[in-house]
Amino acid sequence: INNNIYICVPEELKPAFMEFAKMRNKIKKPLTSEDSVKRQLSKLYKLGKTTEEQIAILNQSVDNCWQGLFPVKSEPEKKSYKTDEDYDY
Repeated sequence: INNNIYICVPEELKPAFMEFAKMRNKIKKPLTSEDSVKRQLSKLYKLGKTTEEQIAILNQSVDNCWQGLFPVKSEPEKKSYKTDEDYDY
């Protein structure tokens, strides 16, 4: 990884962003320039208003091996299945 292109990444986002960059390299879709890093940061700032949200967005992309950044998906509600105790026989 060419660390010079990550100079524009704020310190509080660096660990999560570098993990995202490593994952991008592993899937053979590396960030190739400082401009591409800046574009990803711009998108990240639009999607997440707080540092915590931005880190969650980066982590979600890493966890799912997504090459892009997307709003955090909330956990789907667990379907509750009725048991025999729920029925009056």
